[in-house]
Amino acid sequence: MPFILDFTNEQEVEEYSSFILSKSLRGVENQEEFISRDDFKQYLEMVKTIQVEADLSSKEVISNYFVATRRSRPECNFPITSISKLTVLAESHARLRLNPTVTHEDAIAVIRLYEQSMSYVYGKSICTTVAPQMEMDFEQPAQIHHTMISFSLWLDRYIRTYIKGTSMTSRDNGSFY
Repeated sequence: MPFILDFTNEQEVEEYSSFILSKSLRGVENQEEFISRDDFKQYLEMVKTIQVEADLSSKEVISNYFVATRRSRPECNFPITSISKLTVLAESHARLRLNPTVTHEDAIAVIRLYEQSMSYVYGKSICTTVAPQMEMDFEQPAQIHHTMISFSLWLDRYIRTYIKGTSMTSRDNGSFY
């Protein structure tokens, strides 16, 4: 699974985090608006302590996505370990939201991240069925909401195409967070 790195020590984590942060802030005029490094570290330390449990809906979405992807994209070599990595990412997403429950929305968010990273790493041509490219402006909450709803609908159609009789729409009531 792309972008999942195994670090051997805290120094590697620190160096990589600093690199990503400096790359992200390049070109930002007022960096003082961002959270301080110490506050961010404190937040991450707190987040690590949150015990999370996945609800049934999140487990089903990840499982169904995994099965649909294995069926639709045999050339992508989607390893069996990907299901556990998606689950860990969904748990991390819930923790970052300070939520002890991994929800349907957490699962959809990490699947979208996975789909986006696959297309960045391998391009659209490696897989026969790819999610629509939907860029998000993180300063526009309504646009983020719309993008996630659109992706959720795409994911539902994708899963139903490869797993007959399965649908996520019973869970999707038009809200996202």
